[in-house]
Amino acid sequence: MVLQIYMNLAIFASSWLVIVPPNRPNFDFDPLALISSSLWVTSNILYIFALKNIGAGAAQGISSFTTILVSFLWGILVFDESIGTMSFAVLGIICLAAGIAGMTISGSDMLEKFFAEEEEPQHQDAEVEKLLPPERRSANLYTLNISWGHPSESGTKTLIGVACSCLLGLTNGTMLVPIKYSKYSGQIFIVAFGTGVIVATIIFALVYFYVLIKFFDKRPYCDFKTLPMAGLASGFLWNIGNCCSVFATLYLGLAYGYPLAHTALFTHGVWSILLFNEIKGFKSIGLFGFSALITLGGAAFLVKGSDF
Repeated sequence: MVLQIYMNLAIFASSWLVIVPPNRPNFDFDPLALISSSLWVTSNILYIFALKNIGAGAAQGISSFTTILVSFLWGILVFDESIGTMSFAVLGIICLAAGIAGMTISGSDMLEKFFAEEEEPQHQDAEVEKLLPPERRSANLYTLNISWGHPSESGTKTLIGVACSCLLGLTNGTMLVPIKYSKYSGQIFIVAFGTGVIVATIIFALVYFYVLIKFFDKRPYCDFKTLPMAGLASGFLWNIGNCCSVFATLYLGLAYGYPLAHTALFTHGVWSILLFNEIKGFKSIGLFGFSALITLGGAAFLVKGSDF
């Protein structure tokens, strides 16, 4: 939450850069942007719960698929955005979602777990397993109990994680819907969005810190050496992408512009491979490359099926 505060401060400050001369519009606050910013802050909180319950790979994959689908449906069903060839458009959305899911899985430990659990598990009671020497324990059951806890708890955590991921996709896919009803320019909407982010952050942060201190007897973690720079830089970079997605939605629509913006995960994956060594191994890098091709193909199909 502390990192989020720094990040959102940078979003608020950098939002004002879009109205600097010479193309400065007459500024007027757009209340609809508050809805967008509130949806975005809500999605960040939902991601925390999704991450804690099913992990980053599954959470990102489910939410990205839901985001693209929800945004596409808003565009064609509610706003009647023109479509050239429906079959190409639908194929493009499916490929985008599948490719993004694949790139997400390649950067998680899901592949390792899948291949590690190929052998048939021994049907022994979990409590008995813990009493056996390490060399006699069933690798699958042992990993399952360490990672996920009791099977009933595992099912509950998975259900919560999937639900939060779907809600995250719903809020993300709906985040820029208010801009379609706005009478203001994209520049004014961006400034109002940044202002709404800071307002929503203050409200959420106060509630979060109150619950943290009152009910969990914990204090916020503040590292003034690394958190400010990391948060401010992340917020500034994120807002550049957000501005691009706003204008992509204005010019291309919710059915095309916003889903295409989610190909940004390709850049994330390249950084993960080349700089951070987070995606490594032949299987993971191969899956990422294959998924990236599917994603780019989906983008091409989506453009082909559009009526630009």
